[in-house]
Amino acid sequence: FPEFPGPRAALARMDPNGSEWILRFLCSEKGNDILCEVPYTYIEDPFNLVGLEKQVPHFDNALDVLLDDDPADGVSRFYESARLLYALVHARYILSPAGLQDMRRKYRRGEFGKCPRVLCGHQRVLPVAVFDGPGQECVRFFCPLCRNVYYPRSRFYAGVDGCFFGTTFPHLFLLAFPDLLPDPQRHAYVPRVFGFALFDFQAHEDRKRLERLEAAGETGQKVPPHPGMKLVRRHRRRLVFPPIAKGGVVSVSPSQTPDDQRADDPEDLPGEV
Repeated sequence: FPEFPGPRAALARMDPNGSEWILRFLCSEKGNDILCEVPYTYIEDPFNLVGLEKQVPHFDNALDVLLDDDPADGVSRFYESARLLYALVHARYILSPAGLQDMRRKYRRGEFGKCPRVLCGHQRVLPVAVFDGPGQECVRFFCPLCRNVYYPRSRFYAGVDGCFFGTTFPHLFLLAFPDLLPDPQRHAYVPRVFGFALFDFQAHEDRKRLERLEAAGETGQKVPPHPGMKLVRRHRRRLVFPPIAKGGVVSVSPSQTPDDQRADDPEDLPGEV
C-alpha cells in the first residue's frame, strides 16, 4: 500500500475554498489520504444530512465545526462529534455522482493500494467496511478480481473507521464504472504433489450434488440423500428372558425364538445373497 503522501501533497489536490476544518482534518492524521474532501456545498444541503442528527451527539455544534461557524474553543470540545459527522457524510457523498468521480480518480492513481494476493497480479483495491455502524471495525480493502476482503497492510489505516466508506461503496462503484472491472480470473492456484494436481474431492461432491438436484427438479421427485450421508442402521432386537425352571435349568420354548430376531426394516431381514 502507498505511504502517506504528506500534508503538502494532500493540500495540492484540495479545494482552497473548502472548509478549513476539513483541510486540517485530512492532513493532520496519517491514513486520511484515502478519504475524499466533501464539498462545502454538499454539507450545507439539509437533504444530505437527513437522519444524522439521531446518530451524532451535539449535532448542531458538530455541523458548525464542519462549516467553520464555531469558535476555536468549540472545535476542540466537539472534535469527536465533528469527526463522526464527517464520517457519515463522507459515506453518503462517495455514493453520489460527484463522489464516485472523486473516488475514481483516486482509484486510477492507485491511492488505495493493491491486492496482496500473488495471483491477482497487483490488482488495485477499493476501501470497504464490514459493518455500516461507526466504531465497530476499521476500513478493509476489497479486491475486484478475487472478490475477497483484506486487512490494511499499513498501520496508518487501522485508525480509519469503516463507516467512512460503508458496505455499499465498492460494489456501487464497479456498477457505475464497468470499464474498471478487471478481466475474469484466468489463473487459480492448484495444489500439486510431485507435479501432479490433487483431486478436489469437495468440488466433485458439490458437482454431483448439483446434478442430482437438477435431475430431481426435472422429474419432480424428491432429492435422493447424499451417498456419504447414508445412515447405518442397526438391528434392534427384543430380548426375551425365559423363565428359569426349578433346578437352575433354563428352558426356551420354540414360540419365543422368532421374537428374538425382529427387525424394523425389511432390508435388515436375512435373505439370499
